Amino acid sequence: MKRIISLMFPLIFAAFPSWNSVFNISAIVLTQSIWFILVGQTLCFIRQQG
Repeated sequence: MKRIISLMFPLIFAAFPSWNSVFNISAIVLTQSIWFILVGQTLCFIRQQG
């Protein structure tokens, strides 16, 4: 999991060249946290089903 996260961060910053603005940083953090929550919930759900 940590490997996936460490691979994601360079991609995030590469995708957002203007990441130095506070708005973009907070938007990225919000998007990522929502994404991680959704993935975590999905993994837990799949694990419970199996």
